[in-house]
Amino acid sequence: MVVVDGPGCGHSFQLSQGVNQIGRADSQNIRLDFGDDTISRFNHAAIAYDAEQNTFYIGHGGKANIVRRNNRPVLSTEEMLPGDIIRVGETTLRFMPFCGEGFSWGDKQNTGNSRELP
Repeated sequence: MVVVDGPGCGHSFQLSQGVNQIGRADSQNIRLDFGDDTISRFNHAAIAYDAEQNTFYIGHGGKANIVRRNNRPVLSTEEMLPGDIIRVGETTLRFMPFCGEGFSWGDKQNTGNSRELP
C-alpha cells in the first residue's frame, strides 16, 4: 500500500498474512498518523490476506467515516484487485500487491524455498 494523495504522500506499507488494521494508533499495521484526524485511531478499516485463496480483502471497521474503494463505499468485505484506490478520510492509498496470480510466498516454485509470508 502506498499513500498517493493527502497527508503522508509517498509513504508505503507492507501487508502481512492475516488481518492488517488501518488507523492512526501505534498498534495499527497500517498507521496513517500524518495529521489526517478524519481517520480513527483504531481499526478504521482492515485489509486481510488469505494465503489459502492467495487473495486480499478489504472491510470497513464500523466507523462513522466511510472507507472507499475505487470511489465506492466499502459496506462489506470486498476482494481487492491490483491498482485499487483506497480512500480513508483525506488519505488516498494505492494497492500494489506482490502476491497474487502467479506468485505466493508459499509457492516453492516461485521462491526457491518454503519461506512463509511474515
